[in-house]
Amino acid sequence: MKPFVALLGLLFFAFPSAGSAGPGRVTLVNDGGIWWFKDAGGRKFFSLGACCTGGCVGHYEDSPMEPSRRSWIVESMKKWGFNTAAAWSTPSVWEGLFIADQIYPPFSPRDFDIFDAKAWSARLLEELRGEMGIFLGRPNLIGYFIDNEPHWTGEACFKRYRKMKPGSPGSRALVEFARKHYGNDIKALNLAWKTSLKSFGEIAGTGGGRLVAEKLPGDFLGGWRNEVAGTYYRRYCAMVRKIDPGCLILGERHSGPPDVGYLLAVGASFDVIAINDYNRYGMLGRDYPKFYKAIGKPMMITEWSFSGWPKPGLKSLQFIDVYTQENRAKGYRKYVLEAARAPFMLGMHWFLWEDYGPWKGDENYSGDEGDGDDERYWPDQNMGLVGTGEAKVYDTLVAECARTNGEVEKVHASSAGWKERPEDASEKRELPRFTPVVDGNISEWPGELSRKPVISESLAENPPFNHTYWLAWNEKGLVVAGDMSDAHLDFPGKDWAWEGDYLGIELEFTTTAAGEQSLYFQMYPTGGGGDGKSPYAASWWGKGDGDEVKVARKLKPGGWTVEALIPPSAVPGLPLYPGARLYVTLNYRNVSEIYETRWAGDVTLK
Repeated sequence: MKPFVALLGLLFFAFPSAGSAGPGRVTLVNDGGIWWFKDAGGRKFFSLGACCTGGCVGHYEDSPMEPSRRSWIVESMKKWGFNTAAAWSTPSVWEGLFIADQIYPPFSPRDFDIFDAKAWSARLLEELRGEMGIFLGRPNLIGYFIDNEPHWTGEACFKRYRKMKPGSPGSRALVEFARKHYGNDIKALNLAWKTSLKSFGEIAGTGGGRLVAEKLPGDFLGGWRNEVAGTYYRRYCAMVRKIDPGCLILGERHSGPPDVGYLLAVGASFDVIAINDYNRYGMLGRDYPKFYKAIGKPMMITEWSFSGWPKPGLKSLQFIDVYTQENRAKGYRKYVLEAARAPFMLGMHWFLWEDYGPWKGDENYSGDEGDGDDERYWPDQNMGLVGTGEAKVYDTLVAECARTNGEVEKVHASSAGWKERPEDASEKRELPRFTPVVDGNISEWPGELSRKPVISESLAENPPFNHTYWLAWNEKGLVVAGDMSDAHLDFPGKDWAWEGDYLGIELEFTTTAAGEQSLYFQMYPTGGGGDGKSPYAASWWGKGDGDEVKVARKLKPGGWTVEALIPPSAVPGLPLYPGARLYVTLNYRNVSEIYETRWAGDVTLK
């Protein structure tokens, strides 16, 4: 057994690439700068799929599907222009479609010291072989997703490996990473950590006293997270390639666009970068071309969807309510074609085949709340191509799927000349002193302090809107005002306020004491005060919670006005003196009309 384990250790550093695959399986091809999958017969294709096709079973169905139902599902998928049974689809529908599925390893990064080569044993390899057996030898297998929405955090990684016995592989890895990160300078570490460690070795175990992970610098924690995750996926992927040489590894289905540092750390082990990216505007994010420039690997969006509930302002787990089946169809076309126009994209996998449910509030619902899933997912049940129990087909949506999917390969084939969306413009402005009465009445604001935003994200093309924002400063703080058109003010409750209407302000500045600072406040039209109906401010990231921001608003036909005073006490280090510079971004989210606005400026206090 020992020689085999030693040999296995070598595999973590030298394994065959996807390009070494022989005939009889799906491969990758870059044709003139455009990425494609290529099937066993040599035909290039763009993967268009639906997750959970035939049921969310995770490739473990108890018995084969009835032939008539199987035939209807597969033929419907083909008729609507889909070619892939995406993650968790039932094996009964695999014949006749491409397969892109997740494997479930017999281990977890929390189970053992992933830096210990001996822990990656022959037993784990054989158990993983059993998990992968159902896929082996299938020419229509695109590749493997090896994880789903892993939530790696620097804090958790630090706590876990600091608890390990000093001298263990993981403990040594943590100490060496810290040494490298701080250039072998313990004084630099102590300055950054606000500690008095005598050596890097004191990081191990309980040495050096109590270190609170949440108080350590973000650059260190993020870098250590990347080291841990990168090591885990490198060794995990090596085992997968040992079992199925030449296979495509489709990534770990990240929850939303990750940061570039993380992507560089884990993406080196993948052939494709997979991202679950729900976007109610149907717009390919600006991060994707940045990712491609950084890592040079093609990408897929492996979960996305639109929900069609008719009432705005409801809680939505994914925040994808677009209210009508026509809007769902519009969103499908817009998002798929945006992806197809990008030469580095390889596929789009809709979530999901069949609506969740029935849930509480449905006309077909009966029973109790069970484990609470109906509350957790409600009202995101209308995410399917078909209804609950496959009782109905969303004809408007699938007709657009068929039309759009039929155009994708032609669009993608002409994507070599694609240009990324330009960055939103920003202005350079002087910010005069001005002291308004913060009462929600914006009539006293002079025109020279006004700013006109532009649409930054929208489901519809060029939606009508009429917004004006104002910005000034005085000895009491920054003052901001807005006059917004909004026919329906949406507020789904304080815990879900981020899915409601708000005017947001982001402040970025530099102080000599703390370096770069950034803070974001959102001003909501209701939900605050003792009556729960007053306007208020909240901060969802950065220091401060918004409680010290004074907010006033007035309602008007078709919209509202707002004024807010942001005192220095609400923003640590806020520079309020002539000549100080701030980068300010103002944005508004209109939930029911499905758009967001933006104004940005590099301002100098006058």
